[in-house]
Amino acid sequence: CELWYNSAGQNTGYYAVAIQIEDFSSTDAVPLSSIPLQFLVNVSSSSICGQEPLIIDASLPDGAFMNIAFNTEMSYFVKAQAFTNSNITGIFTTITPFGIQLMKSDPSVAATSTSQFTWTVNISWIPSVSDSGPHLFCYYAIDSQGLTSKQYCVTLNVTGLCNLKQHGCEQICIDTEEGYHCSCNKGFSLLQDGKSCFEIDDCAEQEHGCEQVCTHTEEGYYN
Repeated sequence: CELWYNSAGQNTGYYAVAIQIEDFSSTDAVPLSSIPLQFLVNVSSSSICGQEPLIIDASLPDGAFMNIAFNTEMSYFVKAQAFTNSNITGIFTTITPFGIQLMKSDPSVAATSTSQFTWTVNISWIPSVSDSGPHLFCYYAIDSQGLTSKQYCVTLNVTGLCNLKQHGCEQICIDTEEGYHCSCNKGFSLLQDGKSCFEIDDCAEQEHGCEQVCTHTEEGYYN
């Protein structure tokens, strides 16, 4: 929903607003849940409000889903822009997986009356096996006037390298804490490249006991 505040006739200054948000079932007068919402409204004598900052670039668009292999470093960047007579004071996270690190770079353009101020934050994360599964990562930018950008959220899904299908195993991929290793189905053996499999010829590889002819099959052999 959207809230509108009419400041006509009000003196300049800050006004506190407190709202209780509740939801109900269609037949019950008792709320299913209830949360408070409190904020300040600044009534200014100026008729021009500042323009809120923007997230102008990021490694992933808002709402994106990205797979990350555990024990592998993820690199991510966010670039925000402030407008005339303001600058970005920070990029803040609202939902952050444990262990994520944010590193601010120097502003590329200083704020002036004719140019915009941009600020880039580089983000890194090395998830462990215990981090397996989806994680929501949300952030926003705030400028020197206290205005905030839209919140952006992405889903970071921590999984094994086998699920990313970048392993090259011909038959079976097994995730380990160190990475992964390949294996083969029953009746096959792993080649020296550690990825390819070849079928074991039971007639050639073992004492089969056949008096005359040994015939190899997928299940073994018969005479």
